[in-house]
Amino acid sequence: MNLTGCKYSVAQQYLRRNGGRVEYALNDYYDHVDAIGGMRQSYSPRLVGIFEKYTTVGQATQWDTTGLIRYIEDLGVSIEDPLALCLAEMLCIKDLTKPLSREQFLDAWTDQCCDTLDQMRAHLQTLEARLETDKDYFKSIYLYMFPLNADETTHHMPKDVAVEYWNILFKTKKYALKVSDSRIESWLAFINAGESDPRRQNISWDTWRMFYKFVEQYPDDNSLKDTYDEMASWPLLIDEYYEYLEDNNI
Repeated sequence: MNLTGCKYSVAQQYLRRNGGRVEYALNDYYDHVDAIGGMRQSYSPRLVGIFEKYTTVGQATQWDTTGLIRYIEDLGVSIEDPLALCLAEMLCIKDLTKPLSREQFLDAWTDQCCDTLDQMRAHLQTLEARLETDKDYFKSIYLYMFPLNADETTHHMPKDVAVEYWNILFKTKKYALKVSDSRIESWLAFINAGESDPRRQNISWDTWRMFYKFVEQYPDDNSLKDTYDEMASWPLLIDEYYEYLEDNNI
């Protein structure tokens, strides 16, 4: 790193493929780098080849949505799987309708020392394990879902999309934050009952964010009935959900 100015992950990669021999690694590195603005950047040819496989004619430096979907499918991941969102977050994707740049893809996977599809699949398995065991990581992906799926005009998430994700994330009990069946089922019943309520048809960022905090604090009916504080700073929609439970003796 001190000799080349490259990233730690890149230095590791060149040392590994040259058996830890520094002199050979340096020669290999300088045979493959491009000088850009006085800084050296190097990518594995195999990694570059993967990126180029999913480009389209006239778009050599970026992927469109079609290329990204083909890539995700070749990794064996369903587009609806939360793991696809883990991948998007790792690739620093902020808008699924905009192209993914060459640098975004190559930098992300170079940092993870992955340059084959098999290595990428193995890394995604570690991310899935984190989703299932690490509450902080699970929460970060939950929060990341909102801006990625929010309508760019209204800045709200359509109800159908929100309900689908709430079902996937909480009803399966697969992921790090576990809640009771009654909690998620009654919440979805409340949301679906509000056909004339625009707040339930289009979910705001505040509702999305605070719902996570709500189910984390009150994962089941007993905890809710014993300790819920209506004077706390919950969004009005969550207060109305609590009243809905009381009115329906749930």
